[in-house]
Amino acid sequence: RRSPQARVIASDAEIVKIAALINDLVDLRFWSESEEQELFEFATCTCVEVITTALPAPFLDVMRHRALGLEEEQAEELRSHLVSMCRQNCNFPYLDQQDSRRIIRGVVCVLVAAMQQGYNLTHFAKGTAEDKCAQEVLARVFMEGAMDVFFEEQLRKSLVEDMTVWFKELPLVPHSLIQKCAERILTMFAKVLREAIAETFKEYKEALAEDKELPTLPALLEEFSWEKARVCERYKNRPFMVQLRRNLLKRVLEDTSGDLKSS
Repeated sequence: RRSPQARVIASDAEIVKIAALINDLVDLRFWSESEEQELFEFATCTCVEVITTALPAPFLDVMRHRALGLEEEQAEELRSHLVSMCRQNCNFPYLDQQDSRRIIRGVVCVLVAAMQQGYNLTHFAKGTAEDKCAQEVLARVFMEGAMDVFFEEQLRKSLVEDMTVWFKELPLVPHSLIQKCAERILTMFAKVLREAIAETFKEYKEALAEDKELPTLPALLEEFSWEKARVCERYKNRPFMVQLRRNLLKRVLEDTSGDLKSS
């Protein structure tokens, strides 16, 4: 049941529209589209109830009036604080960790985008299917969700372990050393990796629009059908992560090949 304060932030109709945007981001196994929409509406309501406790009246005025708006630096700081708060206080036992983060980011990004100049929540919610700002929210949620693997230790270590499986057979080089080097590279070159994620998102979005299937593996590994099967199973229902992994591996393999040729 929604509180009166939460209804001031987002009406029932706006909750439905925000949840529809989340539905474009997240695909849940075993649920139909209409069932997913119900789950996302519930999750959106949960996030808004938490956010309600943190936003005083001036922020609500900014959200409703297009002539008013937060500066980008203010908006970025508010996004970060609200995401952290929702992650601490929203519990979604029917979602995995990554989907839970995407939903929280999606809701927060919509609300904060509505507080920036030129937008309000009513305008934004009406245009979630084709509005340019809505597409920017999609990009932000995808990219920031993927960036978790570089800044959160547990996720980063898991990705490093998976990506370095191909280097176990290198003679005289301890695999633990390779893993440490790979993790250090991920940490040090976050800016480069962010650019790689942006490229992956662009490829992925264009492939969806053209109904085009992207390769699972880099060209240098595409002949290994068993590896393709392993990746598909490990990242089932995570097509964006499959493409991010492919692009990262492609860069590693191309750099390695270049180094070998020049030596």
